[in-house]
Amino acid sequence: MSTLKVTNIQATGETASRAVSGVAAAWVNANSDTVNESFNIASITDNGTGDFSPTFTNAMSNSNYVHLGTCKHGATDNNDMRVLTVQDRNVTTTVCRIRRTFANGAGNENDGIFVLGIQGDLA
Repeated sequence: MSTLKVTNIQATGETASRAVSGVAAAWVNANSDTVNESFNIASITDNGTGDFSPTFTNAMSNSNYVHLGTCKHGATDNNDMRVLTVQDRNVTTTVCRIRRTFANGAGNENDGIFVLGIQGDLA
């Protein structure tokens, strides 16, 4: 059996390459608008409590990419579950808008830790 070792992977037609350790098109671990770790995330705009817009360093090829995300309980959250939702009407090739809310449907956006992964083709 042979071993293939590469530094970057680039799909046909993509202008930006992806490091082997970061196969996702973009991902971020953040606490509100403060980025802890990320790949292909230029910045996060704080639109208000629990309302954030990550901006990609390299644009996606279209706005039909996949969003995968979750959020962490805060120190005072007790047993209240939090969810991360993507606002589809605000998705573009360079930015998506997400909200961090209670899982019980009560709304109540709140700040705190979240992780978001983006799967799709880069432009």
